[in-house]
Amino acid sequence: SKSLRNTLCPLIATFSWLEQDEFVNTNPTKKLKLPRLNTREPDPFTPIEISLILSHLPEVVRNYFSIAFETGLRTSELLALTWDDIHFDNKLLRVNKAKVRSQLKQTKSQAGNRLVDLSATALSTLSNQFANKLTDEVFYDPTLKKPWKDDKKLRVAYWEPALKMAGVKYR
Repeated sequence: SKSLRNTLCPLIATFSWLEQDEFVNTNPTKKLKLPRLNTREPDPFTPIEISLILSHLPEVVRNYFSIAFETGLRTSELLALTWDDIHFDNKLLRVNKAKVRSQLKQTKSQAGNRLVDLSATALSTLSNQFANKLTDEVFYDPTLKKPWKDDKKLRVAYWEPALKMAGVKYR
């Protein structure tokens, strides 16, 4: 199915372009149904794996990953999170921006702007992080004491070693 997709996609794109520029009246590829690509099945971490992973991280970084597990926020959304996005009294977190390659951007879609309910665990973790507050951003690099630029150092210096030490498969 992958080779068929690779063959059809350029053809479909060509006919779309020809129809758009009015070289053809109708696009004969419009009714084609592309075969679905086989995607990986989700492989979420178990509560035991989460506990093991978190136990192998320093506190400030552990707080980041704990909030990631608790809320399901995208990495870019977590990196952009600021203290004014946290509403402790209402037990809510506002998502309205993302940080990609050091640049603050809008969320991927309008639906990406949302309020996220905070569990008791998330509230406790954020309170703990607030006690270590150094920047307007909620999460920061503990060695540089500056906001994370991107997720590379988080992944390479903390995530991958924690998984290895915890004996948890990388994902």
